[in-house]
Amino acid sequence: MKISIITPSYNQAKFIERTILSVLSQNHPNLEYIVIDGGSTDGTIEILKKYSDKIIWKSEKDNGQSDAINKGFKIATGDIIAYLNSDDTYESETLRKVTDFFQKNLTKKWVYGKCKIINEKDQEIRKPITWYKNLLLKNYSYKKLLTENFISQPATFWKKEILNEIGNFNTTENFCMDYEFWLRIGQKYPAGIINSYLANFRYYINSKSGSVNKKQFQDELRLAKKYGTAYPLSIFLHQINYYKITGIYKILNMFNKIYSKIETMLRLLYRKFMFLIKTITGNEIYFPIQSRNINKKYLGSQKYGGWFICPDKINKNSIIYSFGVGEDVSFDLDIIRKFNCNVFAFDPTPKSITWLKKQTLPKKFSYFKYGIGATDGFIQLFPPINPNHISHSIFQKDSQNSIKAKIAKLKTIMHNLGHNRISILKMDIEGSEYDVINDILKSNLEIDQILVEFHHRFSQISPQRTKRAIKKLNKAGYKIFSISSSREEYSFIKLK
Repeated sequence: MKISIITPSYNQAKFIERTILSVLSQNHPNLEYIVIDGGSTDGTIEILKKYSDKIIWKSEKDNGQSDAINKGFKIATGDIIAYLNSDDTYESETLRKVTDFFQKNLTKKWVYGKCKIINEKDQEIRKPITWYKNLLLKNYSYKKLLTENFISQPATFWKKEILNEIGNFNTTENFCMDYEFWLRIGQKYPAGIINSYLANFRYYINSKSGSVNKKQFQDELRLAKKYGTAYPLSIFLHQINYYKITGIYKILNMFNKIYSKIETMLRLLYRKFMFLIKTITGNEIYFPIQSRNINKKYLGSQKYGGWFICPDKINKNSIIYSFGVGEDVSFDLDIIRKFNCNVFAFDPTPKSITWLKKQTLPKKFSYFKYGIGATDGFIQLFPPINPNHISHSIFQKDSQNSIKAKIAKLKTIMHNLGHNRISILKMDIEGSEYDVINDILKSNLEIDQILVEFHHRFSQISPQRTKRAIKKLNKAGYKIFSISSSREEYSFIKLK
């Protein structure tokens, strides 16, 4: 039997390759895999092109998830149909188990199995919810389906002939098109059950299901009332389940917020304790905030890539230099959005160059494939030990994969770009900042604010080197107005 799997997608470059591989690794002898993309701009298209010889895909604007799935239905030629969202995955042997079921149960029109809940790192989470659903799915009945949606969408498959009989997904349903579909099928045909884990549903804060709970359950109750007029007891039980489930989610969300606050507090206390120990043993340095009356604003990602700046006098005419962007331009984009100023970004590392090519960036963002240094010319940069990391550094780690990178002094760069003053200079340059700071101060360049990440955590760099660099900046009139909680990112302002 031929199986057609449809994956609707939009800007899911972070997860879609895992989804694709989970389908292709099934090694099903008669598989048709279709990906309907809504016009992604985050690198998804490059991933799809990579598998063009194994999948059918198209990328164009659509009218939402249901519309994308229906487009896939029109293309599909398989005897068995299913859809798998672009952040979910199949368990191994899933398609074989599904094929075996339909071959042994010729009268069955649809089937579902068990489904795990996983996080962004593919780790299983929310096991009590999985256990509860597994308890419900053991014995299917339409009455029970009307009381609660216990069927996991990624683990559900049906015969294509059903589409001809009951139609495609309802495009007016945004959150519960699958439950509405189950209710239409279930009116005529009882579901089959595969007592195995078939799929993994990914739950995270920014996912569609992660950000919506109450609305989803309200829609499910509305749909149960629509299709369950002949089953008043089931509707009554669904109403009870609605209050039960939304109540549980409120408790879980409240617990998660409390846990998150406690975790953040403990991490902060641990950091402060370790910082104190390292300072006492000479492995860390302590500098206080030197200018507390400075107005400051945080720009960029809260998790990584953000910095404090002084927004005073930053406007559309300001010039921002950003050295070492890696794969995070949240700071750069934030400052463009808020002040409509020009940002000049620099990074010579291969991963950063490749990543930036895939991004849709504003006209105010200019990118250059070279770095900053204390001299004009070329230097050898070495890749990080962890292959998942981006930034290269001047310290030898893997000489075989080192790169020759072009660098220029800040004075040279400013001259070439026609700038005589910089409003903000941001540097995250993996240990090269010390020589660069020396060169900048010698050159007497006009820079209002300097944001720098110091790398004395590197074994090759003494904390005293950071201490000397800060003192030199202080002597030149730069005062610290912000230090990150990790005490690695410092924000300096030139006081006249």
